[in-house]
Amino acid sequence: MKQVDKYARLVLPALMAVATWLFFGVFYRWHLLYFEGNHLFLWTADYARETICHLGGLGDYVMRFLIQFYHLPLLGGVIVALLLLALQQGVQRVMQLSTQSNALWPLSYVPSIIYWAMLCDENFTPVGLLAMVAAIWTAVGIARLKNSWLRSAITFVGLIALWLAVGGGAVVAWVAVVVIELATKRDWRALTATVLAAVVVAVVWLSRPWHLSDAMMVTGGIYFRHFDIELGAFYKLWGATSAVIVLTPLVSRWVREWINVAAAVAVVATAVAVLPKHYDANGEDTMAYYCLTRNGQWNEVIERARKHDPQTRPAMICLNLSLVMTGQSGEQLFDFPQYGPAGLFMTYGEDLIFCGEVLFNLGFINEAQRYAYEMMVTYSYLQRSAFTITRLAETNMIAGRDQVARKYLNALRHTLFYRSWAENLLELMDTPKAIDEHRLYGKLRRNQPVKNFAFFSEKFDKMLEEMVDQRPKNREAYEYLMAFYLLYKDVDSFAERLIIPTKGLPRAYEEAFAMICRINHVNPATLPSNLNRATFDRLERYIHAYNMSGNNPEVMSKDWGRSYWFYTNFIRF
Repeated sequence: MKQVDKYARLVLPALMAVATWLFFGVFYRWHLLYFEGNHLFLWTADYARETICHLGGLGDYVMRFLIQFYHLPLLGGVIVALLLLALQQGVQRVMQLSTQSNALWPLSYVPSIIYWAMLCDENFTPVGLLAMVAAIWTAVGIARLKNSWLRSAITFVGLIALWLAVGGGAVVAWVAVVVIELATKRDWRALTATVLAAVVVAVVWLSRPWHLSDAMMVTGGIYFRHFDIELGAFYKLWGATSAVIVLTPLVSRWVREWINVAAAVAVVATAVAVLPKHYDANGEDTMAYYCLTRNGQWNEVIERARKHDPQTRPAMICLNLSLVMTGQSGEQLFDFPQYGPAGLFMTYGEDLIFCGEVLFNLGFINEAQRYAYEMMVTYSYLQRSAFTITRLAETNMIAGRDQVARKYLNALRHTLFYRSWAENLLELMDTPKAIDEHRLYGKLRRNQPVKNFAFFSEKFDKMLEEMVDQRPKNREAYEYLMAFYLLYKDVDSFAERLIIPTKGLPRAYEEAFAMICRINHVNPATLPSNLNRATFDRLERYIHAYNMSGNNPEVMSKDWGRSYWFYTNFIRF
């Protein structure tokens, strides 16, 4: 049993490191890319001062430096794996120092497993994980000091400095220092220093010198992205970690090797049972759609949807936008399960990120810029965002506000992964004609409204109509408007805007037009020859099948589920 215990202590850390790397670097890679896009690290002294000079700022700065490498998901997975491993090894070391043994060492994995589960939610940042790693290893470092007076001085100064550097996660260090001192029966000096450090922090806390809320005082505003996240998750995490540290020396004398082995099996079984439940498959899918859309990888979005239907509304918005951008909306709109006009756009109060992508690519440049500013405030407290800064640079450049665009691009030159992109745009701006001829930016410049108008996201169809009236050659806006009419089942407005080209109509348009003709008793023989008569024949077969099925959607979906007629009859929104 001793040999099993020994080998388990060697093998299990390696297994956890590999498992976490595979999880985050491969299966959760879109989360990492999305998270990186919502952060921005600048290699400047001003940025360092700005970031560090707030509660928890040093930890925040270090973690932002690491987050930039999430741009390469496999490397990002390594970073997360190493941090979780460092936390586990630190907790295990504290347990060894307090017991002078390896009693209950499998429990050292509990904090890492909890934070692993928390990181499955993109709203929790790894800054809190870095804070715990720093806290645990600070306690280990203090415990290794032999001179009691030096250890006491370092304890007092170190614990206060740690709290200022990483925020509330430093509480774990207090617990670890106290447990080690009591368990090893050292002198009173370090314990006194620990109490005095706690008093100093309490006085600062109560005085609120930075006028911060409780959430800010606990986390520095850096452990999670939104303030509506409950602090309870961190309290439970720190409580569980403290419980492991406190429990071990109390029961270590009764622990045998077989108990360690049993605990290891229990911990692994718990991790295997719990962690998959925190895997957000729909979230991962949505972030994949967004990242591909953000990069203009339209065909990749469509290909992803062909493999499995989009499961969320944001994913459907990305798909429908991609169909329009590739000119396939009129043909393939109903090749995918649509559930109403909500699959085209979100209102201002629902989601800024996905709204911004639609607005930008349809030519609503000023509105896309406004949404980017709002995103920077809403999603990026105390930090900049690569998504917003790049978009602000693009929109200002397209709108001809060169000075403002250069400000953002010059900032991006101080990044690792956006530098070349920024320099290319700066070079492009040196030749104004080149922007007009650019495949994307030139088109968007031409697609902007001639005259600005008040934009109301709740009346998106009216905004599209205004855009199409001002810019009849804006194909993307026109197709988006036609898609809205079809999804809203507004066939009258669709018919008014319909233009029949010489090559005929795409399938979705033609199905809708055939239905309109039948409703209005129009003889297909009187219609232009460039319309496909087979579509009118298919409509008659559909009506026959519909009558024979007794209005049964399950029966009809087999042969007709990808038609506009099926959508109008059976899809409710």
